[in-house]
Amino acid sequence: MLRSLFIVALSCVTLASVPFCAEAQALKGIVWETPESTAAAIRDLRAMKEAGVEVIRTGPLVDSALLTEADSLGLVFYREIPILDTPARTLTDSMALVRRGLEHILDAGRNHTSAGPIGLAVTIDVSRRDVCSFFDLLRSSVTASDQRFYYVSRFIESDTCTSSVDFVILDAVGYSDPQHLISRWRSSQSSEVGIIIGKRIEVDSDSGLQEPFSEESQARFYESSLTQLNDSAGVKIIFIHRWRDQPVDQYDRSYGLHGIGPNKSDHQRLSLGVVRGIFTGTQTVFAFNGDASVSAPSVWFTMLGWLLILIVAALYTSSPRFRDMTPRYFMAHGFYRNAVREAREVLPIVSTALLTVAGLATGMIATQILLAVHETAAFMYMVRLAPDTVQSTITVLLDSPLVATIFIGSISLLAMTLWMGLWMIVAGQRPPLLPSQALMLAVWPRWQLLLMLPVAMAIATLEPGAEQTGFLLLYPVWAGVSLWAGARTAYDIFKLTNCSPLIAVIGLLLHPSVLLLMSVLAIMAAQGDHVLHVLHLVFRS
Repeated sequence: MLRSLFIVALSCVTLASVPFCAEAQALKGIVWETPESTAAAIRDLRAMKEAGVEVIRTGPLVDSALLTEADSLGLVFYREIPILDTPARTLTDSMALVRRGLEHILDAGRNHTSAGPIGLAVTIDVSRRDVCSFFDLLRSSVTASDQRFYYVSRFIESDTCTSSVDFVILDAVGYSDPQHLISRWRSSQSSEVGIIIGKRIEVDSDSGLQEPFSEESQARFYESSLTQLNDSAGVKIIFIHRWRDQPVDQYDRSYGLHGIGPNKSDHQRLSLGVVRGIFTGTQTVFAFNGDASVSAPSVWFTMLGWLLILIVAALYTSSPRFRDMTPRYFMAHGFYRNAVREAREVLPIVSTALLTVAGLATGMIATQILLAVHETAAFMYMVRLAPDTVQSTITVLLDSPLVATIFIGSISLLAMTLWMGLWMIVAGQRPPLLPSQALMLAVWPRWQLLLMLPVAMAIATLEPGAEQTGFLLLYPVWAGVSLWAGARTAYDIFKLTNCSPLIAVIGLLLHPSVLLLMSVLAIMAAQGDHVLHVLHLVFRS
């Protein structure tokens, strides 16, 4: 008996490919967008087969020619209903349309072995239980008992709909450690799980492993991630995002194993060789060029920040009246206000310089916050809801942070100038408010920006995850400072001009920051479902 057990154990060690001796490996998948040309699509399918791909995640594919070709190649399509980041109420309202789309997909896949599981939705808010009923109703309309369903999710611990489908696929595109997401899933959920991994490159990036968005870095990411995930228990499918660069991407990012080369020719990236080697089992260790010179990190933010601080320091040391007024502002604000009322110490040149510094500091902080959050799921969802002109503007600003700083700073300066002009009109003749007085009263309360600027510069040097957290914490402080500065200015002008309290309140409500806040609140009230989805993406995913 012992001898028999020993022989069985030895067989399992030496014949690891035998199904009952070794746990089945994860299915090898790729994300693919069907080309317009059927011939090009068939070429892609054959190339994917040669690369070791077994399953293909795609859209609502119904082309019988492609299904037949995939049948002959032994490939399986994971076709998805095009429901992306849709709020719960919209799901319910579109149920009839979704059912027709599902029936169309099912009809096209009949008698095709390549017609595999169907994705019911992509990255919708499965942290809400009412979404689960949407999946249940869709499944109840399908008569085939062997048809399997899934959805793509960004939610892990808060996912409430796992029992409504056969398995879940996690969207880990852009995550540097997809294995961590699998570990979180295994510790909080019991259903089968797959994962989509992807790392973007920058087409104009220098080569070498030291460059974070080079082809070499992308290839190394796939080498390490695929090795870890293949060794991880419980991963049903691993999808690579994606076979080719997406024709239209929100930020013109490139994820594909294939790109566009010179003269629009096909360019096979280094990551294709890695994926092919690991998927086919012919190679698991790879060497890449790591000796390329590392491009110097951009220092414009730090340089500009210190330049602004030095400008303020130079103004302070070169202007005796500036040095005299500064302690009055903080320790004897009434005397400061009297000096401004009598126009004895209005410092127009200093205040103009401070206004410029405040505008650029606002632009710098806003740009860094934008860069920190622009690839988060919540921000990208909000961008998709915006008009095309807003989307294109954001893309341009992200491509050139210095331009974004100047653009946002200029808007801030213009808004403050208009607000000061409004106060001059409102104040009227009781007594009249001079431009130099309005300028000083509006700019000086924004002194906190000089303290926030070094903090922002320090946060910008942190690792990406810590940087994002730091700027997200800095944002409410920055917003609070802006609102407080508006209130301080409104109160000072109220005391200086003896205008009525109602006029002062109206002036405060017309402050650019207050107008922006009210606009955001109005949009939130009108777009409640979308706002709830964004909040869930921030706090639950």
